[in-house]
Amino acid sequence: PATFRIKGVVVLNEGNFQRGNASLSLFDPDSATAKNDYFRELTGRDLGDTGNSLTIHNGLLYIVVNGSNKIEVLNLNTGALVRTIGCPAGSSPRHIVLGNSGWGYISNLYANSVSVYDIVSNIFVRDIPVGKNPDGLLLYNNRLLVANSGFGADNTVSVIALPQDTALATLQVGDYPSLFAKVGTA
Repeated sequence: PATFRIKGVVVLNEGNFQRGNASLSLFDPDSATAKNDYFRELTGRDLGDTGNSLTIHNGLLYIVVNGSNKIEVLNLNTGALVRTIGCPAGSSPRHIVLGNSGWGYISNLYANSVSVYDIVSNIFVRDIPVGKNPDGLLLYNNRLLVANSGFGADNTVSVIALPQDTALATLQVGDYPSLFAKVGTA
């Protein structure tokens, strides 16, 4: 098994909106200690404005920094910065999910869309229109589920067929859906 330089529990600290003070902490459960400003320790620079979510995929840690319109990617084996994914201006990324197909999907809070991102080529391929203020994402049985929060003004989940990236359905749910959790097996 791989030995990770980054070991323990990674904590994303959102920071204050428009203050550029998002940060990463690393908690070591064995010693009950935490390192703060861990992203700065690894990269020599600040994380950015409004950290929103973390995703681990294939030994990489994806850190979505909403207010800075970017996603920082760290290698868990080396702690090195792999790349910074600059998201389209005004998109305000919230979450990223990555499939084994080489595609990533990024919810764009202000653009009311999900960007399809080619992980290998590091390019944005297309945008898929969804409901108001999309937030959480879940890959499930060749489907992408998108929680359309609408800041409380939407109550829908968009269901996208993969790999066609076409809308299948819009489901009405409770007010302000934000996240998903898969239970059981499917």
